Amino acid sequence: MRQGQFDEIEDQARAFAEPVYTETTKRTKKRKHLFDESVGTETQLDPREKLKVDNFYTILDCLRNELEHRVNAYSEIKKLFSFLTEYDSMKYDDLKAQLELVVSTYSSDLEASVLDEFCNLKTFCLLNLTGQ
Repeated sequence: MRQGQFDEIEDQARAFAEPVYTETTKRTKKRKHLFDESVGTETQLDPREKLKVDNFYTILDCLRNELEHRVNAYSEIKKLFSFLTEYDSMKYDDLKAQLELVVSTYSSDLEASVLDEFCNLKTFCLLNLTGQ
């Protein structure tokens, strides 16, 4: 998306507003160089490229970073509560370890008896699924 869709997004934005790009009529700025700097040409961007680099890429980078942050946060929650979807195939010791981790993480919200309650729920659900 970063490379390919800028033109498409720009066209959609132009449909909502008048074109905001004006041709530069300013003279090129020359910066005074220090004695140990190499004298090279500085990059001068046209308004379209400046918008693309300064705004579009910045927004995409921020969006990507926020999405990665959220994926990491939700991955931790998924790992912590994965026993809820996998309880029918888990062994008792694995289930106990997972529930102890959840209880220790949420100690102010959950009691230690949640293990027994969940094991009873697991048995009840498995019996009802098999029709016994």
